[in-house]
Amino acid sequence: HPVNPVKKIRQDNRIKQDNSCVNPWFQHKKNANSYTINLLETAKQHQAEWIYPFILIALETGMRRSEILSIKITNIDLEHRSIFLPEAKAGARTQPITKNLCEFLSEHLKTIEAEQEWLFPSSKSASGHLHWPRRAFRQVV
Repeated sequence: HPVNPVKKIRQDNRIKQDNSCVNPWFQHKKNANSYTINLLETAKQHQAEWIYPFILIALETGMRRSEILSIKITNIDLEHRSIFLPEAKAGARTQPITKNLCEFLSEHLKTIEAEQEWLFPSSKSASGHLHWPRRAFRQVV
């Protein structure tokens, strides 16, 4: 009899029992290396308010820079712990987010004006969102 190849597949240890994806590089602050903790603390203290949320999203999800900067607030689903990316590099997808990031975004969204469309808005950009302010990022990193 032929062997079922699915039986040879092992569960990925990076996936929790509740099916939420976990970035293997950053699961929780207490497990992160000192560089990551220092990076987050530096970002929190930086004058550019957007840098901490940007870095936290990057560390917690592994999303690309362009994907993070073009997040629409309406595409953040806290109930299902996900962010919908309609124009991701490899095509539209739903990005799972960690409990930690979900809790942060829940509080962060309370500070944003009701009519704001983008998580990282820019009045200077034709698209309406930040593209890549290198200076602030380099100061933190």
